[in-house]
Amino acid sequence: PILFGLMFGDIGHGIVLIIAGLLGTIILRKRSRDTRNMCWIIFYCGWAAFFVGFLYGEFFGLHGEIEFFGNVLFDLHPLWVNPLEDIMTVFFFSVIVGVFHLNLGWFVQFLNYWKQKRKYLAFSDSFIKILLLTGGTVLILGFGFDINGWITFPFPILLTVIPGLLLLLLKPLGKIFKVSYLQEESIGGLIGEGSIEAFDTVLSVMSNVASYIRLLALALAHIALLTSINAMVNLVEGEGIFVEIGRLIGSIFGNLVVILLEGLLVFLNSMRLHFYEFLGKFYQGSGIEFFPFFLDDDYSTMVFRAGTERDIISEEIDKEFEVKSSKEEISKAVDYISEKYT
Repeated sequence: PILFGLMFGDIGHGIVLIIAGLLGTIILRKRSRDTRNMCWIIFYCGWAAFFVGFLYGEFFGLHGEIEFFGNVLFDLHPLWVNPLEDIMTVFFFSVIVGVFHLNLGWFVQFLNYWKQKRKYLAFSDSFIKILLLTGGTVLILGFGFDINGWITFPFPILLTVIPGLLLLLLKPLGKIFKVSYLQEESIGGLIGEGSIEAFDTVLSVMSNVASYIRLLALALAHIALLTSINAMVNLVEGEGIFVEIGRLIGSIFGNLVVILLEGLLVFLNSMRLHFYEFLGKFYQGSGIEFFPFFLDDDYSTMVFRAGTERDIISEEIDKEFEVKSSKEEISKAVDYISEKYT
């Protein structure tokens, strides 16, 4: 829900989702448990969007003085930042959220290794990856992409080089130090595995962190869509109660479209960040391995049944025997007549 709220921050839309989630749990209470859980997820996502809406200062896409039928209801200003006005702040915040989320996944992996009595692997794998990601983040945010600054005193590039070397060498050292669950592997295999893992970790970390920039992109898209809808509604000229009602209907319809379509898009992206970037760091498959059903046609089975039923082949064989017997009887009769009357 937190990531959903960062991408869908709006006080009004949060209230709509909260009400929709509660109504869903009441109306669909006799449905399956998964359906009810989905309603509760919508409810919690609504609360996240509601609170982040105060940080963005957004109420159904409106900012500043919120009017209703010409009357000012309240004056709304962002408690933190307006993403459209300060894009870089939200960009850096998205990167920091991504780093924290990824490190949290590796920390869970660390706890899993510790629980499995694989403490050496917890430090040589999970902990080192946390150091690598954190060091890389400090390097980029602190020194940018100035390579000369990386390799001059105090040599900040070491924040990534040292964890990378440790990720490469600690597993072979564990083999030398007689760590039990590393004894089955060869030192050469562990070095090769460490090299590939270090390279893969660097690439995956870069792509994973970049994926969290969608927090900024979808937050901007959300605000931009609502701003466009409100601008189109305000194009309706005129005064009077019917004009105001028409504007209200147009605004309601536009907001419903955004809630349904962009809400689904934001929800799917939030799911992706959890299932791919986060759960991929520690999830271990268990249960029964899936084996697809197939027919083995490498052999044939013949089944013989005792009974009164006869198949076509047996009948044809019997007929052949009967014909052969008849021919033999006729041949004997001809020979007998020939001998007796000639």
